[in-house]
Order: sequence, then C-alpha cells, then structure tokens
Amino acid sequence: MQNAVVTVDGPVASGKTVLCQRLVQRLNQWDWLSTGVFYRGLAYMILELGLKDSEKKWPQMISEEKWKVEKEKHQTSFWYEGENKTPLIYNASIDQMASRVAENIPVRQALISCQRAHKKEGRGLIAEGRDCGTAIFPQAPLKLYLTAQDEVRAQRRAKDRNELPDRVISAQRKRDYSDSQRAFNPLRKPEGAWIIHTDQYSLDEMEEMVYKKVKSLF
Repeated sequence: MQNAVVTVDGPVASGKTVLCQRLVQRLNQWDWLSTGVFYRGLAYMILELGLKDSEKKWPQMISEEKWKVEKEKHQTSFWYEGENKTPLIYNASIDQMASRVAENIPVRQALISCQRAHKKEGRGLIAEGRDCGTAIFPQAPLKLYLTAQDEVRAQRRAKDRNELPDRVISAQRKRDYSDSQRAFNPLRKPEGAWIIHTDQYSLDEMEEMVYKKVKSLF
C-alpha cells in the first residue's frame, strides 16, 4: 500500500470530515489525517502563549516537543503538554487564529513534511484539508474535491457550533476568500479531482460511491 493515498479537499463545512470518518471505519489498514488540526493546534498554542502578534516565532513552534498531532479512527487529535486538547480547538477564536496561521508561508512550508510523515508503510491514508491534493500529496491516485452551496454549508456549520446560520455565513465567506486567495498553496480544485457536490447526495449515498471507488483502486 505504498501509494494508497486518497485526498479530500474543499471549503469549510463541505462535508469532508464526516465522509472521512465514515470511510476510515469501513477500510481496513487505513488511517485518516485532518491536516487542519495542525493549524488549529498552532493557533491554540499561539493564543495560549500570547504570541498572536509574533508571526516570526510561529514557524519555530512547529519543532517544539510540547505538542503533537495523532491519528485516530474517529478524529485527528491535538495534544499539548501531554493532554488531549482537541475539544478546545473548535471555536470561533481558534477559527480566526487558524486562518491567520494558514496564511503564514513559512508555517505552511514547514508543515508539509510533518503532514507527509503521517503516511505509514503498509497502511493507506485519507488526507483531508485544503491543499492535500495540490501540495501535500499531489501524486495521490484518488483526489476528491467536496463542495456545496454557501447556505447549506452555513446551516451545517451553525448546527455543529450551535450558532445562527446568518452569523456563520459571513465568517464562512471570509474564510473561503482567505483560503482561496492566499499566496502559498491556496484552496483550489486539484487537477483530475473527482468533484462531489455534497448537497446533492445523502451521507449514505456519498459514502457508498466513494467507498466503492477506493476499493476498486486499492
């Protein structure tokens, strides 16, 4: 399973995480990595240490041993100083900080090798994020790009965060713009990607058709 990599890219709330969760539960000897956890984890540390205005220090934090990202069947987790901090990296303040971190070119460059290192010999990998099929694993045999209408994505996000859709959609559009316009490795559809409009399928339908495609390739 040397080249068994599936990339899943797309904008906020396009359905990437739930699809990856379902797929990895069905696939034997496969791991799932949410690359966004690296940026959220760094955002958490930056806020925790009061370094939000010290951008030159951010890349240096990547090599520190006080944090790590681990793959699990149900999630990609963030550990800080020996404690699982994953529940603390999904909120509005982390969203905003992670978006800033993601625009830092030295940070993105340094994280590519960290993210690639999670592909283990003898195991497949589902890599989820914004640039998995374009920058991290550009040679992946199967690349997915998930998307959906703005309103549908905002409703999903609002439900997950227990917020009002009208408030969510404004922040979502800012994040979409930031992700697609950043100078280094912006969000874009990978060449040759299978584009899936997730608002046109049920979760079961989407899972089944992607699962069949994965099994046919690997």
